[in-house]
Amino acid sequence: MRAVVKVILSAVVLFLLLHLTTLPSALADGETPQSVEGVDVLIYFSPSDFAWVETKGVKNAFEALLEATGGLGWRVEWENSSYGVYIKSIRGVSSPPDYSYFWTVLKWNSSGGVWEYTPTSADTTPVDSGDAVAFLYCHTFGETPDPTPEYPLPVLSYSGVLHPPGPSWRVWEIRPIRTAHLDSGPIDTSPLITPEGLLVYTSGVMNYTSFKLERPSPLFLLDWDGKILWEREVGGVGFELSTPLVRASSVYVASTDGNLYIINLTTGEVFKKLKLDNSTWGLTSSPVADERCIYLAGGDGNLTALTPDGDILWRVNLNTTFYFSTPILLEGEIYLGGRDGKIFAVNTTTGDVAWERSLNGTIKAPLVTGPGAVYFSITFGEEISEIYRIDGNSHQLQKVKTISTALTSSFNAFQLNGRWTLAAGFDGGVYLVDASSGEVRTLPAEGPVTASALAVGGGVVFVTNTGGEGNLSTLYFYSSQGELLGTYVPTPNDWIFPTPLVHTSRLYLPTDAG
Repeated sequence: MRAVVKVILSAVVLFLLLHLTTLPSALADGETPQSVEGVDVLIYFSPSDFAWVETKGVKNAFEALLEATGGLGWRVEWENSSYGVYIKSIRGVSSPPDYSYFWTVLKWNSSGGVWEYTPTSADTTPVDSGDAVAFLYCHTFGETPDPTPEYPLPVLSYSGVLHPPGPSWRVWEIRPIRTAHLDSGPIDTSPLITPEGLLVYTSGVMNYTSFKLERPSPLFLLDWDGKILWEREVGGVGFELSTPLVRASSVYVASTDGNLYIINLTTGEVFKKLKLDNSTWGLTSSPVADERCIYLAGGDGNLTALTPDGDILWRVNLNTTFYFSTPILLEGEIYLGGRDGKIFAVNTTTGDVAWERSLNGTIKAPLVTGPGAVYFSITFGEEISEIYRIDGNSHQLQKVKTISTALTSSFNAFQLNGRWTLAAGFDGGVYLVDASSGEVRTLPAEGPVTASALAVGGGVVFVTNTGGEGNLSTLYFYSSQGELLGTYVPTPNDWIFPTPLVHTSRLYLPTDAG
């Protein structure tokens, strides 16, 4: 509703402004709002980019937002108006000049089980203990976030069925709902939630005798029951490792053939094909985006910024190889790590290198963000790994922890038991590292963990691959206290390389069985 204040020429907006002048105050005259505990705040940028924070000592939705973003290290910009506070920007994501996107606030209706738009501004939206509010970056009124207090699950997570869902879940039952066999080779990238359905990118069908690709890598759009809505072959040389990016009505697919494909999400038609990499590695890092640009790092060491339509804005060669290491955005800079241990911060507007260091190890996992900082892991040989923190303002590099084993999974960061926690898989389970103290806990398992471990509904879920006959993979469910709650072995059983997906109470598990 705050963005409405700025769009004066819209007839709909004028109506809403007139309507606002007749709204009653959120509190009765003379009533003083009291600070309350336990208000959940959802800050929602997109289906693959959001954060939940529990706040304390707040009186309204605006105070809850400030406490939540303060804990995350995110900057908020706002304006005061005669109608209350108008949110301009969160974490650098702001309304464009035409206000085609804007920030608005919603409140959870627990009895109806729905997100509802608030009739007042954030600073006049009262909250009580147990309430949940959402700040949504949206295009039109009527949009609502996919996560809810009942299903606060991250979009890129894991597989099976959880009963019951919610923040304090225990695994009462783990059973498959449906198996969708795409018959198009291994699935080595994480599936994505989109407004149209489930997006799945496979590696194509390889003839392992001739080592020739018999079928190029197809991209599928499925409905939530696994029915194919459309499929599109997008080339590639097999072993596709880059998870696609969805922005508005476009899908951005980076391929090992060095091409970036821009595809219409609704129809599956290829809008543009761009050759961005000529290296042996091709494009294995995933594209990332802010409100202005698409960014992509290649195996040839080039970092490229493009418009949503695929026009190149700038390009810089960083003299390294980007393999698996997806960049991360923080406060106007893009951070990325090379296979030779080089780490960079690059200005997103100009492409200028703001900071770089060399650690002489191997960085081959995505970087992650925490409160005001970037975290990454680096491996030295087969016997030692180190976890580092980069301050988002000063670029100060700090070692968080040295671990006496090689990490086998993508690195991740999330809140667990109110503490910012870094998670990394190894051959034998997952390490949980307290980002502040460096204290390490271990969640044991059989076999190496190759996909990211994530927090799901107050617990931790991850997948192992034991290899050998049958390529046995197992899904593990742990409580936040480290108690093993259950395991699940999918059938047919095969390697699970990418991070699976959670949507409402369903977990989607991509495997090499296709």
